[in-house]
Amino acid sequence: MKILYIITGRYPTERAYGIQIERTIQAMRIFGAEVEVKLPMPFMQKLLYLGKFGYWLRTLIFIKLLFLSSNLNDYDALYTRDPLAAYALSFMNNKVFLELHDISSPRLVKQAAKRVRGIVVISKGLCNRLVQLEIEENKILIAPDGVDYPKFAINLDKESARKEFNLPLDKKIVLYAGLFDEWKGYRTLLEASKLFSPDTLLVMAGGRPEQVNELKEQFANVQFLGWTPYEKLPILQRAVDVLVLPNSAKPDISRLYTSPLKLFAYMCSGVPIVVSDLPSLREIVDENMVTFAVPDDPKSLAHTIANVLENTSLAKSKALRACEVVKKFTWQSRAHAILTFIKSCESQ
Repeated sequence: MKILYIITGRYPTERAYGIQIERTIQAMRIFGAEVEVKLPMPFMQKLLYLGKFGYWLRTLIFIKLLFLSSNLNDYDALYTRDPLAAYALSFMNNKVFLELHDISSPRLVKQAAKRVRGIVVISKGLCNRLVQLEIEENKILIAPDGVDYPKFAINLDKESARKEFNLPLDKKIVLYAGLFDEWKGYRTLLEASKLFSPDTLLVMAGGRPEQVNELKEQFANVQFLGWTPYEKLPILQRAVDVLVLPNSAKPDISRLYTSPLKLFAYMCSGVPIVVSDLPSLREIVDENMVTFAVPDDPKSLAHTIANVLENTSLAKSKALRACEVVKKFTWQSRAHAILTFIKSCESQ
């Protein structure tokens, strides 16, 4: 199978979407798919400074140039995560597949979804929203994100892991690892840290330099590590006592749509996990694997974390259960499902 993977955003990138694209493509190739990647010309990136208009202009120019410079009919599938690109491509080719992670523009998504051959979504919440937009459910594949389990399920003692990051040996450590985006609820966790006992330390791995510098002044009780390479996350996770995913319940992308790479990575660690009680996260985990906290509530989050630190036996049993369940969320299983879906759509 020959697939043209069309990426309209910045790539490669350290952001989660870059990791997700890279791992998905690698896994597709394991199953014998020939995956070719197409990106906009570097000079076209300057159009993004024009805001939404620049994005539309750049994407449409990119698709037109792609049409003129490539024989799109040579491919078994044209695959993209961009609804605008998918919509434009659908007028040139009838083998377009759209992968959705959000529905920020329902009208555009609906128009694109009706024209493409198939849609891949990362959560049941996205599937339900597409059905509400009058998209046929048999045209949709739910394929959650995944993880490289062997890379994350490492055998490393806590003391050695802490020395790797110069973390104190005499504290209970709570970790958040990821971007400092509002919908990820990182500020709720920072506020919750003010209620931690003196023997508990919050460690924040991630954030842009300007964010970290500002937050250091506001939260002197928190240790900020700054940006941490994804490859270092397995070691960092082993250094802590609790991993936290404090997503907000306010935006749909967090409450209903997301399939966080962070959660799958956390699950590999065998370390207790606290997550916001949201439908999107309950698609992946339940009370047997994690401890839920009320979203957007620092007091509830602090109380939940304290309970996990006190009830170590129960928390550890949940963590081990999560470690077993996550084994089915591999990039290979995801890629196999997508490739099978593409083949099934060919026969329709």
